Amino acid sequence: MAEVNIGDVIGTLIYLLFMILFIAFVFLVFKRLINSGKQSQIINQKLDDILRKLEDQKATITTRVIKIDKSNMLYSLLVRTIVNQTHN
Repeated sequence: MAEVNIGDVIGTLIYLLFMILFIAFVFLVFKRLINSGKQSQIINQKLDDILRKLEDQKATITTRVIKIDKSNMLYSLLVRTIVNQTHN
């Protein structure tokens, strides 16, 4: 029977343990990177939706402001006409 050096056995077991831990660490890092990519896609989609809604609201507000400006112009023109008629 061959003699086995206990130091070599312990060294080999420690080496195997560190290799298993390293492989597990690399696996977890890649898993996190994949999840963060999916999360960033979800966040980008939500931000795009918010931006689209804000642009729609901006367009609506701009339309309302234009209508208000037009009505104010008509009102001021009407007032000027009335004032001019009363002074003449």
